[in-house]
Amino acid sequence: MANCPKCGFAGASFTQDGARRCARCSEVYYTGVQYPSPPGYAASVATPGGNKRAVLIVAGAVAVLVAAIAVLALANAEPEARYEGEQPRPLAANESAATPETEPEDGRLSAAITPVMEAMNGSSPWWLLTYRNIGEVTISRPGVTGTFEADGVVLKTQSFAGTVYSLPPGGEIWIRVVPGLSQPAKATFKVDKLQKATRYTTPYKQLEVISHEAQHTSGKYSTVTGRVRNQTDAKSASVHVFAIGYNAAGAPCSFVDAYVSGSGIDPGADGEFTLYAGIWQNELPKRWELTAWGRVSK
Repeated sequence: MANCPKCGFAGASFTQDGARRCARCSEVYYTGVQYPSPPGYAASVATPGGNKRAVLIVAGAVAVLVAAIAVLALANAEPEARYEGEQPRPLAANESAATPETEPEDGRLSAAITPVMEAMNGSSPWWLLTYRNIGEVTISRPGVTGTFEADGVVLKTQSFAGTVYSLPPGGEIWIRVVPGLSQPAKATFKVDKLQKATRYTTPYKQLEVISHEAQHTSGKYSTVTGRVRNQTDAKSASVHVFAIGYNAAGAPCSFVDAYVSGSGIDPGADGEFTLYAGIWQNELPKRWELTAWGRVSK
């Protein structure tokens, strides 16, 4: 279909007179397509085969009339039933019709990753990485790509996204990599394609873990409980707590993460969490390091 001549958007609806109304900026425009009106009926002429010709004329007129009725029905349908192409995102009162890609933050994009630990979960290998935003703008959808080899053969290459969907400059998160292999492998990692956050990117903020306590059970499992405080000026939803355990020598040996219970944490308020560790670890930790991130609730 023809795009809107004003903003270029592909989605449009039909008006009563056959014009198109842009689903984004409401511009009314015409594409040059004319919808036929049903022709008038004429008396049949008494010629050989005249009855057959009259039947064809009537059938054609009926077909054109049905098409015209369908066009009118489409024009009177609910707007969401008349959109062509992609469904537009509704614009807020303070937004323009510009696409998000035209309004990223200004500044340099850059990130660094560091392998933290490698372990086996049964016969399946997994890795833990730190991902740090060392640039000047917020990164949207931080992630890494891993290539896994065994005996000189590439087993697979796969991308892994962080569970914090936007990372401000200076922010650091942990990304657990579980490629689903059934054998040990050598892994190499690189930063996924970097994307600048836009005004449509869901913002995340790091929260303060104000206390935690670990208890050991069954000799190899840990239960870590604690409290998170929202020290920001906005409500945090989907508060995600991450914990990495260290052995007596100070080496990383365990990782666990979970969400704070409830619907979110209001500004200045606290939330409680419980982490059950033991699946993703090499040995029982002696101490824990925790961080928490919350999705800003608008």
